[in-house]
Parts: sequence; structure tokens; C-alpha cells
Amino acid sequence: MPEAKIFDIETDDKIVIINVDFDPSIDADLIILNQISQVREFIKETKPEGVLFDFSRSGYFGSCMLEAVLEIWNLVKEIEKSQMIICELSEIGTEIIELSKLDTLWTIKPTRKESIEILKGQNSTS
Repeated sequence: MPEAKIFDIETDDKIVIINVDFDPSIDADLIILNQISQVREFIKETKPEGVLFDFSRSGYFGSCMLEAVLEIWNLVKEIEKSQMIICELSEIGTEIIELSKLDTLWTIKPTRKESIEILKGQNSTS
């Protein structure tokens, strides 16, 4: 059986969009760890002005996913003038982020559209 694809990467100008498609019924920890390394390499190569994690296809996630997002956030912080936004969290996803206090580190927005506008606008005056 082929490995489930959890991270689907797309680009919009100089923004990398990571669509998270997480199925909580599978044991995805190893898959997440394997695939986040591919995401990390893509971001290192492209040095985007912004990274967007879109959780619209994912209602629930656990600590391994949080670790993966944190890993990408640490990488994005090293890229000059780059920013990361998380969007389209479910109610439970929002609770997970808030309980872990990661909402104090990450920018959380309700919609993909708003997030992309922010990321595109951040460097328009530079």
C-alpha cells in the first residue's frame, strides 16, 4: 500500500503553501517525519517570502504534526523577511494550538485568502 501523502506543496508567487491532509485514523507519525524533511528541503531551496500551512483538509492532529510545523517555523525564521501563517484550523485544531501556547509564536488566520493577502503584502513595500 502506498504511503499517504500528508503534505501537498504548492506555490503562489514567492509563497509556499503547505496543504495538510491528515487522516487521524492512520498512524502517521513516521509518515509526517519522512515527508516534513521533503518540505524542509523545498523551503531551503526556494527561500520563500512566506509559508502558509493550510489545515482545511485536516480536522485533528497531534504532537508529531505540531513538531513538524515547529520545525518549519524555525527554518522560516532564518529566512530574511519571511513569515509563516497557519490557516483554516478546525475548532479542535485551534484548541490544540492554544493549549500548547503555540498561538503566541505563530500567526493564525481563519482563511487561506486572508493569509495569502498578508503574505503577499508583507514585502510589497520593501
